[in-house]
Amino acid sequence: MFSRYTNRVRFFQLTGGRYQEQALELAQPRIWIPELRLGLGLWQGEFEGVMRSWLRWYDGRGNWIPTDAERAMQAETQLQQVVLNLLQQGMTVEQVAELTGLSVDQVQAVWRTL
Repeated sequence: MFSRYTNRVRFFQLTGGRYQEQALELAQPRIWIPELRLGLGLWQGEFEGVMRSWLRWYDGRGNWIPTDAERAMQAETQLQQVVLNLLQQGMTVEQVAELTGLSVDQVQAVWRTL
């Protein structure tokens, strides 16, 4: 259970037919769910323009799972790096556009950021 008003996370586990509250680390509350191989934890950051504490999924290594917006940003950054690498290796703007599926204008816009 997460309260957005107090930023408090509480975790209850079914034990012997009754739900019992489980102790969580106060500074960094996280709950691992072995059946899902995922965890939920309290993350501080900006989401959809709002800066606050959020309940967020994490993986088995303790890394936050990226949101769709973060994935899109990572993909865009990687594509820009590929474009820059290809241009720096001597390919023409037209060749890079054809290879990446971008327009010539898009490739030129990335090139101008250098």
